[in-house]
Amino acid sequence: MPPADITMLPKEFLRDSTPDIHPGAVQADDAFVAFAHRTGITRCEQDVKKLRSFAFGVFTGWCYPTLPQAQLDLLTQWHYWLTITDDVADATDQGGPREAIRLCNAIQRAIKTAAPVTGGGPAAVSIHDLWHRTAAVQSPQWCQRARVDLALYLRQYVEQRHNRELHLHLAPDEYQRLRRDSVGLDFNTDVLEAIHAIQVPEPLFATWQLRELRNCFVDANSWFNDYYSLEREVRSGEQHNLALVLADHEGIDHDTALARVLDMIQERLQQFLTLERLLLETLRALGYGTDTITEVGRYTQALRDYTYGHVAWSSTSSRYNEHQLRATTWA
Repeated sequence: MPPADITMLPKEFLRDSTPDIHPGAVQADDAFVAFAHRTGITRCEQDVKKLRSFAFGVFTGWCYPTLPQAQLDLLTQWHYWLTITDDVADATDQGGPREAIRLCNAIQRAIKTAAPVTGGGPAAVSIHDLWHRTAAVQSPQWCQRARVDLALYLRQYVEQRHNRELHLHLAPDEYQRLRRDSVGLDFNTDVLEAIHAIQVPEPLFATWQLRELRNCFVDANSWFNDYYSLEREVRSGEQHNLALVLADHEGIDHDTALARVLDMIQERLQQFLTLERLLLETLRALGYGTDTITEVGRYTQALRDYTYGHVAWSSTSSRYNEHQLRATTWA
């Protein structure tokens, strides 16, 4: 497997901050364990041990080493939730579309009500908790945008189930579109924006520069995920992986396909940097003030920091090391 670590990132994504990992990373994992117990995600000590091995506190701490502890705890819980729910959807939708649809509907109902959730299982109970702790201080525009991004993400559970049932072989462009929608990173950018209390004027999210910048972030990080998870997905028979799609479509071996994936990631990261510069220049040309330019800079920095932490963490987590663990025990 071709090497992939932080040294392959463009210099603009690197940093020399101290500490490199948040000193409260273990505390963030402890806070998640308490949250998981309270919302029914974990049912026994074995569940706790497996989820701790993912080390999302370290992931979040690697992304944001100076984030206040309360925000670090909340963001870590979101990272666990998005990952576990995706794993559960992968498991349930192989058993039929009804389970995938039930899971999506329960999650969407949970964020629409202020009353405590009594049905829908841990997925609904836990997102109800996370959503209301996060959205309570956000604008109506943020809430609407985040709900849409979450709904688009959840919708892909059923499409992926359909592909598996029919054993479809996707072309690279088809897969890239599906992967962008199904990875949940669009919604994750909304969460990052909220946790960091970033105030970007809502009309800017409709500009092609910011939309495509987010696409570059989503593509690069989802393809990194595909790179690290290839061995697990080969063993499970999963076809939703960019390296596998390239290998199948172009008749190349896995190592050659993985090298192609890394080249594609590099291209998207460079495009991100170009769009970042263009976006800031456009804001100045349109007469936006220093405050807005600063907030957009904070937004793009948060995405770069996430990418750095993602790559640094992926080689250490039990999701991608020799254990290749998934979380599929609750729904």
